[in-house]
Amino acid sequence: MTLYTATFADHIITRNTDRAYSHAWIVTNTAEGTVYAKGFASDLEKAQTAAAASLPRDISDRDKKNARIAAGHRRTAEGFGFTNVQDWYASITERTTAHRAALTTEVVAVTS
Repeated sequence: MTLYTATFADHIITRNTDRAYSHAWIVTNTAEGTVYAKGFASDLEKAQTAAAASLPRDISDRDKKNARIAAGHRRTAEGFGFTNVQDWYASITERTTAHRAALTTEVVAVTS
């Protein structure tokens, strides 16, 4: 077993494992000082991909066009008091954009 340590600007994460890692990533909310997501990866490209994939996402255009999913979205929008689903989509997009803006992503090489 190898103990891997990743030192970020405000956090240190460790992992004791038999797997081989070269990089680690972390997504933090700097205003709140909280960790949103973190992990280890076998190379830099995988670490960057994992960090990007962990960020909050907007509702996809494909889901908006799918009749069954869109029907569920309409019910949800009505439940939240929106007059139509487009207004709900806009509020989700606005909230997701604000949330993503508050997050910071770091990728570093690990030490073992």
